[in-house]
Amino acid sequence: MKIKSCKSNLNSEWIAKINAFKQGKLDELGFIQLMKSYKIPKDEIAKVQELIQTWKKGNQGAISIDNWIDFFNLYAEELPKEKKYMKIKEYLNKRNTEKNEGLRAVDDFILSLYSDNYAWIKRSSKKMLTYHPQSLRYFVQRNKNSEEKIKNFLNLFNKYLISNERKLDDPLLRLMIQNQINSMFFVPMGVQLEMAKSLSLSDLRQNSSSHIWGVSYFDFWFNQFLGRTSFEESQDILDKNLTTQTLSGLETWRLWVLLFTIKGEDSWRKVMIKKLGELSKLKDPLSREILISLMRDSTIKSELSKVNSDFSYPLFRIERQHYRECLNNRSLFSYCLSRLIELGDIDNTVIWFYVLDQVGVLQ
Repeated sequence: MKIKSCKSNLNSEWIAKINAFKQGKLDELGFIQLMKSYKIPKDEIAKVQELIQTWKKGNQGAISIDNWIDFFNLYAEELPKEKKYMKIKEYLNKRNTEKNEGLRAVDDFILSLYSDNYAWIKRSSKKMLTYHPQSLRYFVQRNKNSEEKIKNFLNLFNKYLISNERKLDDPLLRLMIQNQINSMFFVPMGVQLEMAKSLSLSDLRQNSSSHIWGVSYFDFWFNQFLGRTSFEESQDILDKNLTTQTLSGLETWRLWVLLFTIKGEDSWRKVMIKKLGELSKLKDPLSREILISLMRDSTIKSELSKVNSDFSYPLFRIERQHYRECLNNRSLFSYCLSRLIELGDIDNTVIWFYVLDQVGVLQ
């Protein structure tokens, strides 16, 4: 996010402060000292210190690229099996506050490969396939991650997958996982996972009809079709598979498919509102993001307001509350901050979050 993109919303005093602070990465102490040197009022300094502490507290145990780089380096070491399992247990205990369920699913998959537990590997693989790749779109691209760090992370991730490829013993599952990881992490950075086999349209048509891996993961195949053929052919996958029965049993994080298809039958729409009611009770950022997108349809918003009175408020108010709350989420911070600026919801707190992010204090 460039500063010029939000200049119109900031007065000249704040622009001067931001430009003054953008002098490279600073730790908390260095930043506070810099504030004092610019004669920032004490109450402002106290507010910034509080923001930093809230950020740190909220992200203890959250998953980061640094975690995975350390983990992949650890994997390269020769360790006895007993020590290996102890390392896994230590890591699991540290990441227990991560709120992005998609990241946790990828993390489980990575750990399962390390454990040599084939039942866990298959279970975690299946779950990872149910997440939309876009749910992780801001994880790799956060501006605090240098191009060099991201390149190192992708290189280590690629080597790790190659080393453990044999543990995915089902050929089609292995192919699906490779393409899912490619879509989640590599494509957003303009590169390709070396081991990911490019799927032809004939491959997609055949595999999406697979009895085991086709129907159960129709949303994965829908993503693979998008942009490769006509939208009508992609849409057909949802239309055929998203029946009333399928929808009623669909996990909440997979409800993003409703952004692409909503059927007119009363029984189907009744189930849809029930599922969205379940989704509305969740506070994690991905669930709330899906819900906000769907509520741009006035009919859906009206129906949800009957289920939960919180959704009777104007949509812009619901959006602002959501993006404010997710400022403390490591994996979505940059996105939520940019959305608040786009909405024009800028005050002292948002400005300081922006400055802290720009100078590298929020790690």
